[in-house]
Amino acid sequence: MNHAAIDETTRFILRGQPLFRKVSEAALGFLGQGCEQIHAPKGEILCHKGEPAPGLFCVLSGKVKLAVLSAEGNERVLEIVQVGGMFGAALMFLDQPCPLLAQTLEDSRLMRIGREHIEAALVRFPDLALALLGGMSIRLQSLVRDVEACCLESAQQRVRNYLLAMAIPVDYNRGRLDLPASKAVVASSLNLTPETFSRELHRLVEASVIRVERRCIWIDDLGALRSRR
Repeated sequence: MNHAAIDETTRFILRGQPLFRKVSEAALGFLGQGCEQIHAPKGEILCHKGEPAPGLFCVLSGKVKLAVLSAEGNERVLEIVQVGGMFGAALMFLDQPCPLLAQTLEDSRLMRIGREHIEAALVRFPDLALALLGGMSIRLQSLVRDVEACCLESAQQRVRNYLLAMAIPVDYNRGRLDLPASKAVVASSLNLTPETFSRELHRLVEASVIRVERRCIWIDDLGALRSRR
C-alpha cells in the first residue's frame, strides 16, 4: 500500500470518530501524520497502571478493557471499548501516571496518536481543543451515569438496563445481543460479582424473558424486560 493510500485510510478512520467529525481538514491532516497502527494479540497490556499515558487509541478491530486495580490485585472493569471506540483522551492531560490498565480482550488492531503529536496539534488548531473538551464532557456525563447506576440501581436493574442498551431488535418484541467479553468481565463492568450476574440472568431465563446460549443472549420479551423491577 502506498503512502497516499495510507494517508487516505487514516483520514477516513479519524473522520469516522465522533470526536473529530467537526474539526478542520487541516487539523485532521496534521493528526493523521502522527498516527501509527498497532497489532496487539489477546491479553497484551497497552498501558500499565502507573505508567505515563501513551496517547489516544482508536479500536479498529478487537476489544480492549479499561480497568482499575486495587493494592491487592482485584480488578474492576470500567469499560469494554469495542470497534469504533476511542480511549486515552482525558488521561493525556493529567500529567500524572495513568490510573488505569488497558488490555486487549482478543487479538486487536488499533490506531495510536502519540501524546506529543496531539499536544502540538492543540497549539496549532483551536478547533481540535474544543472537540477534545466536548468529548471529555460527554465522557464525564457517561461516568456520572455509571456512578449513579452503581449507587442507586439494584443488581436486577443494572442487568436489565445493560441488556436493553446492548440488544439489537429482531422484531417488535424480541432482540438479541452478544456479550463483548466473558461473563466475569461484563459483570465487573456492571460492578457485580460473576455469581450475581449469572443469578440475575438465570432469573430472567426462568421467567421466559431471555435465553442464554454461551455469549449470545436472546431476548424473547422486550416488553417484560422493560417492565421488570
